[in-house]
Amino acid sequence: MSVMHAAHALKSPMDEFLDVKGDLTAFSARFEHLILEKKSALQLAKKQHTDKVTRLEQNAQDLRNQITAALQQKLDVAENILAEISRFLATETMVDGLERNLQAARAMEDALSANLLAKSEEISASEKSLKYAHTHVAVQEQMDVAELTKFEMYAGLKIEAVDEDVLRFRFSNIDASDIDREVSCELDVSGEQFRVGDTLPRLSADQISAMERQLNEKGVFVQFLRQIRKLLKEAIE
Repeated sequence: MSVMHAAHALKSPMDEFLDVKGDLTAFSARFEHLILEKKSALQLAKKQHTDKVTRLEQNAQDLRNQITAALQQKLDVAENILAEISRFLATETMVDGLERNLQAARAMEDALSANLLAKSEEISASEKSLKYAHTHVAVQEQMDVAELTKFEMYAGLKIEAVDEDVLRFRFSNIDASDIDREVSCELDVSGEQFRVGDTLPRLSADQISAMERQLNEKGVFVQFLRQIRKLLKEAIE
């Protein structure tokens, strides 16, 4: 028995309970801090999307105003053409020139209509992106911290911040013959989609892809941790 295990054996049940309680309290604080940081980032992204949609709607209104002006211009040109035809009906060259003016006005109208359509499609894409951001925030808010805490005690889970947007999950209680052995998995939370990074032991690309798809589609964080722990345990057996 190691010195650490001997010291652990001398602790009273109350001391062990207080140690576990302190660890859980610290973990909860760290986890809540990470969630708050992610929510803040998502709220900022939501505001940026909203601002972008507002700008695009203003651009669309400006284009509609331009189209209205172009239509009026086309009517004015048409009226001028009719006046010119009335005055110079016998002059074929003049009539041809006025017809070209009408065609140019129609071409301008077509160009403005195409531009408005492109802006409308851009607005639609922005609205879809904003809708995804709303869904992402809702998934984060549905995470059950109490269930995660129970899983941490069962699986010997430790969560570390490897980088600003990268978390590492360490699991102990994996190998009964080697109580110090640990397995781990990194998770990149920087983008709109979660990405699984390095794992120890290394998992196959198909396994990692399946876990990413499950987490991003269902958003059940504890279920993801259970499944990744199972795969890592199987990989060392």
